Amino acid sequence: MRPERTTYALTKAGQEEWHHWLRELIEDPRHEYPQFVVALSLLAALPPGEVADLLRERSHHVAQVRAETQAMINEAVAAGLAPLFLVDEEYRVVLLDAETAFLERLIERITDPENGWAGRWTEHLNRAHLP
Repeated sequence: MRPERTTYALTKAGQEEWHHWLRELIEDPRHEYPQFVVALSLLAALPPGEVADLLRERSHHVAQVRAETQAMINEAVAAGLAPLFLVDEEYRVVLLDAETAFLERLIERITDPENGWAGRWTEHLNRAHLP
């Protein structure tokens, strides 16, 4: 004998709260702190050459994720899914494109032989490690 099943339903007040919460999520931009933002704030603790290499590797991974995400979108649309239901993934692709552009510019700012940060950055690290 199975236990009696309970069916739950969203109350009117619950539905109103859910819609309020969803409207706020859509309307109000907030700065969220993913791990990468924390890592960016601490870049100067590593040597500039190592950071540039790590950023290049991240850029490679971002490109892979972007390609996989775009392929999934294309396949879903080709299978008949309305793009409305993929708008979150489209947004993800745009964010990945922005991250790629940011990473390219950051790597350039670190490694540029004339105006890059590497020289002063290395001097700072060397001073910080002196007794």
